[in-house]
Amino acid sequence: MTERSVDRRSRRLLVAVPVTGEIRPLLRHAARLAALLQADLASLLIEEEDLWQMAALPFVQQVSFATARVEPLEEADLRRHLVAVGRIAEQVLGEVAREAGVAATLGHVRGRIGPALLAASLPGDIVLLHTRPRAGKAELTPESLAEFPACDVLVVQRGHAEPRRIVVCDDGSPAAAAALQLLGGLARRTGRPITVLGLGRPPSGSPAATAFQQLPALDSAAILTACAAAGDVLLAVPVALADRIGTERLLGGTAGLLLMR
Repeated sequence: MTERSVDRRSRRLLVAVPVTGEIRPLLRHAARLAALLQADLASLLIEEEDLWQMAALPFVQQVSFATARVEPLEEADLRRHLVAVGRIAEQVLGEVAREAGVAATLGHVRGRIGPALLAASLPGDIVLLHTRPRAGKAELTPESLAEFPACDVLVVQRGHAEPRRIVVCDDGSPAAAAALQLLGGLARRTGRPITVLGLGRPPSGSPAATAFQQLPALDSAAILTACAAAGDVLLAVPVALADRIGTERLLGGTAGLLLMR
């Protein structure tokens, strides 16, 4: 499904939609983020293999909402349910895409989240990952973020408010320059304040920046302190720098972490 009323943009925000999760809140949040980043929304409804393996077991049962009876779970029941979920996801995606004013597509695959996203990703995509509600961990481990060599990765805290401020770590790399260009544009369009942290060098600057701060190279404590002072913050960090500091540590102090390549 594609919303054709909105011109296609050059960048996509790619998000996984598990068939067992809450579809509307996830897609609405993703659509809003896509609008902020001026990106298309590419959503991927994923039938995780565990569901089919479970349906094949002879002792697995289901509770019927219509009769409140406990019945065996057959593969045909699961197939019908997944078809229904796909129709709901398509309808919901159309609604939230129109609300946000973004173009959107919906794919439907069977597999695990990581490999499915990797197979669907294109060079230049931003892959959107959510933390799990209680474990505080991303759907993919920090080590497996390397599976997306041609994509940026945005990890957001599930249930957290949309970031009100932006912090960009500028280490002089092309990835930092790309982050300044992307998020500088977002700051100009939305009025969100943006702070540029120059790491071991003077900040290269951005017309949209409202604050500059020079830090010693690789001072992770100072980076987290700057994020804490900013409140609900989207922190953009080059992947190479995040690998050296620790992705989980950076994520723990932010509402969202954008890893730029």
